[in-house]
Amino acid sequence: MKVIFAKTSCPYMIMQRNGYKTKLNIDEINEKINFEVYSTKDELLDNKSFLNFTSLYGHLMVKLGKIAVIHASKKIFEGQMYFRYYRIDIYELKSFNAFIDLLKSGKIDVTLVARISKSGPRIGQYRNQNLVFELEKSYINDLFNLVTTYDYDKNSRKS
Repeated sequence: MKVIFAKTSCPYMIMQRNGYKTKLNIDEINEKINFEVYSTKDELLDNKSFLNFTSLYGHLMVKLGKIAVIHASKKIFEGQMYFRYYRIDIYELKSFNAFIDLLKSGKIDVTLVARISKSGPRIGQYRNQNLVFELEKSYINDLFNLVTTYDYDKNSRKS
């Protein structure tokens, strides 16, 4: 394939568009997450791709150590869409283990996007473009601690 776009999860196999199935397998002994590909008959075809815990931990601390959730309302006026930002919540990552536990339970999905290099020294080889972790809003408090909130409507003075 020229492009891999695969949403997958742990511990369930997910059917991909090409008929193959994918699954994540967390190997806590070797501290890595294996990306597994299965046939339509659920036979394991490949499990060579993986992500080390050490690499994942570094990325989590940089990208998700602290996050902001911004609340907004929208309105269409004279054909234009307008947004009104009224609240911000600041969260801090609880722990790496909390992330792994949510991944193991299937509450975090992973989307892998990879493309084949068209030029340069890696021509014809897959290169990692993106690894996206998705968490439903209802699980945010399982992964993050709320640090502070600012609500404009509650804190602004009315004249």
